[in-house]
Amino acid sequence: MMIRYYGHHYFKQYIKGKPIRFGYKMWALCGNNCYCYNFDLYCGKEVVDTPSTVVLSKEPLGTRVVKKMLQPVTNPKSHIVYFDNFFNSYNLLVDLRKSGFRATGTIRSDRIQHCDL
Repeated sequence: MMIRYYGHHYFKQYIKGKPIRFGYKMWALCGNNCYCYNFDLYCGKEVVDTPSTVVLSKEPLGTRVVKKMLQPVTNPKSHIVYFDNFFNSYNLLVDLRKSGFRATGTIRSDRIQHCDL
């Protein structure tokens, strides 16, 4: 979701072609009752700080966001996760299944890794 903001701040994002083009980008984990259970402010590229060097994470942004949002969930077998094609990938679905989550969503054709649909 985007929170409209036209002032000056380095967290502000610009997304061309969206109804709210300028503002803060928020990731949110919401239930089917529209209640927000977890949220996070997007602050740009995340770096993994290891003792020897600083490197960018190898996972795609959508995968990192979904996993981070689902960390507080204590009983994954009692939840079904739905998301759109920005977040979805074959590897994410495999990881969620190993964690016990049921998940579904639209997927982009370049993220299916040659799986037959």
